[in-house]
Amino acid sequence: MYSVTKEMRFEAAHCLTKHDGQCSNPHGHSWLVRVTVEGERLCRGGPKEGMLIDYGELGALMREVVEPLDHTNLNEELNFYPTSEMLAKYIFEWLQDALTTNQYQGCWLREVEVQETEGNRCSYTSGRRP
Repeated sequence: MYSVTKEMRFEAAHCLTKHDGQCSNPHGHSWLVRVTVEGERLCRGGPKEGMLIDYGELGALMREVVEPLDHTNLNEELNFYPTSEMLAKYIFEWLQDALTTNQYQGCWLREVEVQETEGNRCSYTSGRRP
C-alpha cells in the first residue's frame, strides 16, 4: 500500500457561539490542512510513472477547496457550524468527489486532518476503502 500526504495552510476566523469557553468569542487561526491519499497501484508509463498521484495535482485539488476559505470568516463562508471537525469532513467530502470524478482511479482519500493551533488537531476519514 502506498500513501501520499500533502499539507496546505490558510488563515481564517471563526466563532463557536455555542461553546462554553473562549472559543465563543470571534478569533482566528493559521489552519493547517493535511490530506492523505492511498492506493495499491502506481502509474505505469508516461510522465507520472511510479507515482500514486502527482503532488502538484493533489495540491491543485486542495487549493480549489482551501483557497476560497483563506482570509474569511468561516461562520459567514460555510453553511455549517465551523468546528475543526466539521471543516475536516467538509474538505474530505469535497476532495473525495474531486478524486472520484477525475482520472485518479488508482487511489482514494484516506484522511483529512485539520490543525487549528499547535498541538490541537482532528481528522476525518470515511472509515472504509472504496
